[in-house]
Amino acid sequence: MRNAGRDGLYDESMKRFQRIARTDADAAAARILEGVEKRKARVLIGADAYFVDAWQRLNPTGYWGVLAKQFDDPGERRGS
Repeated sequence: MRNAGRDGLYDESMKRFQRIARTDADAAAARILEGVEKRKARVLIGADAYFVDAWQRLNPTGYWGVLAKQFDDPGERRGS
């Protein structure tokens, strides 16, 4: 039996991911397969991935603190 609390957490995580992700699953899968076939060491999906990749290369020690805020649970920041 699945825990209802965990299901709610999963649903909220998926909502946050869908808000951030800008490429649909089919397009991402095609891009990943293309990268694997070409033996690419890195496959970036979407403009946001290119931005984060460039940002972390330019600021390797400071980018994660800002980026992590995008993944935070808004309820935790309010104390609820």
